[in-house]
Amino acid sequence: MAWVRVRMPVMQAFTGAETGVVFPNHCLYCTEAADASTPVTVSASKSVGRRKYTQTLKLTIPYCRKHQGLDKRIRHLKSGVLVLGLVLTAVPIFVLMFQSSSNPWGKILTILFEAFLGGVVVGVLLLCLLNLIAMIFFQPWRDCPFGLRYGSLGFIPALDMGPGKRRDMTHLVLKFSNPDYADAFVQANPGALKPR
Repeated sequence: MAWVRVRMPVMQAFTGAETGVVFPNHCLYCTEAADASTPVTVSASKSVGRRKYTQTLKLTIPYCRKHQGLDKRIRHLKSGVLVLGLVLTAVPIFVLMFQSSSNPWGKILTILFEAFLGGVVVGVLLLCLLNLIAMIFFQPWRDCPFGLRYGSLGFIPALDMGPGKRRDMTHLVLKFSNPDYADAFVQANPGALKPR
């Protein structure tokens, strides 16, 4: 199933207060009655001259209890694989480098950095491998953001900041795996459009 893209202007100051974005009150993934929700934060940055502008938007995504729980389990599993790969790689690298060094205490920061870097690389590779395998066999995994990107089950948000300092040119770009929910979202938000 293809993702449905929706784009809408967002003109608030992005303080985390009311954003004007309305999510229809049923599960974003299956359109059953929503009795739970998941907070999702999306942010974007750009540089104008020497200044850097960052905007953050907090969204509350409605889910039924079943799909809220599934979204949490998928996110925890992704994070767990990343941490497991980091630990299982960094610790042996550290021990081997520490034992093989003639002056290990003088090089402790270098050894720690190299062990951590090796662990991160292996953790990211394991996470990518898990994502690729799970996407083949498990439909909800295909409907999640790849890796640890912004988003949740059936939903990927992004902020498209306009040129210069103008906040009124910022658009919220959303991708939905459920086309019926995307249509309901467009109807509930007058400024939202599905680009052709």
